[in-house]
Amino acid sequence: WQELRTLVTKAAVKVPQLRYIGWDWALDNNYHWVLIEGNEPGGIDVHQHPGFVGLYKEYYDALHR
Repeated sequence: WQELRTLVTKAAVKVPQLRYIGWDWALDNNYHWVLIEGNEPGGIDVHQHPGFVGLYKEYYDALHR
């Protein structure tokens, strides 16, 4: 998560006029973070999968390899 926090901080300072941004990030097949988009204003809804299948275990395993 520290790597992602660093990337988010770098992205946020590129547009200092926006005070609140909802970031969409993903892990690629090589487990590198990829910025999908930043939304202003960001929402508070979190959706992991449109099929209502939780992916916590897959995300956790990918981040801890």
